[in-house]
Amino acid sequence: MELNLPLARFRIAVEARTAIVFHHYSGSAWRGVFGRALRKAACVTSERDCTQCMLYRGCVYSYIFETPPPADARFMRRYTAAPHPFVLSPDPALRELAPGERTELELVLAGKATELLPYVLHALERAGKRGIGASDGRFDIAAVWQERTPGDEQWLSIYETGQLRPAPATVATPPPLPDTVTLTLTTPLRLKHRDQMLSPNYFPFSGLVAALLRRYSMMSYFHDAREFDADFRALVDRAAEVTPVTQSLGWQDWRRYSSRQRRKIAMGGVVGSVRYQGEDIAPFWPLLWTGQWLHLGKGTSMGLGRFLVSGDDAVATRDIRAA
Repeated sequence: MELNLPLARFRIAVEARTAIVFHHYSGSAWRGVFGRALRKAACVTSERDCTQCMLYRGCVYSYIFETPPPADARFMRRYTAAPHPFVLSPDPALRELAPGERTELELVLAGKATELLPYVLHALERAGKRGIGASDGRFDIAAVWQERTPGDEQWLSIYETGQLRPAPATVATPPPLPDTVTLTLTTPLRLKHRDQMLSPNYFPFSGLVAALLRRYSMMSYFHDAREFDADFRALVDRAAEVTPVTQSLGWQDWRRYSSRQRRKIAMGGVVGSVRYQGEDIAPFWPLLWTGQWLHLGKGTSMGLGRFLVSGDDAVATRDIRAA
């Protein structure tokens, strides 16, 4: 399985100027202030409705944050939005920052969006002046690092004294396949497979693979102008034969208020870990490795559906194969 989507992974150090308070998971708030600031920074027509603007399909804001499918797109023509080319992930445990304290945001940009980092950082700088959270806390961008290749944990400082020097995006290259692979869901994964919501009691590997294939192929098509050549049905059927060795899963509930829809939206999902035999998931290893940076399910752009894969033998509560 050959994957060619260029990715750029960044860590953005944010320092609070005034107290910042979040009542729940902060990803929604970060995404919200980023989107509002990006629109104010990029908009040149002052149209209230972006869809009526002559620049709708050419504006940096609409591309990053609204992502309308091109008029001649082969896929998702009936949808109002294609997958966004960014993932913005805060620390899931972040609830408050005192003045002078720092936190880090992880940002992943995909395909041609990797060239738009200056717009993202400028928008976050503007957002810092307006404030975030229940306290409208102000913040500054203190530092930015970029990983040489997604997953290699070699971080380069690219932002000093206001000068930004990003490196070119790269394709995520998976390490050798371990004997056992632990998949850890660090933020809620809300995902349906065959019209059934994934849960601690219903977590088929085929559901993950089907979602990964869709997400990767759409990200590649809309943001790198490549059609992903793979036999989706054969891969999903093969994935259906994979049985976990151990699993320890739970459900984390959360609802966020949508000002656009004027109602609360369910965002809860599965968290925890699952362990597989490496040889069982060998055909899917490159897809799993790359999928770590793309996330899965609902709310990916605000950091939900994040999972990590490792070769460590995870301690789980029950051994499924022995049951």
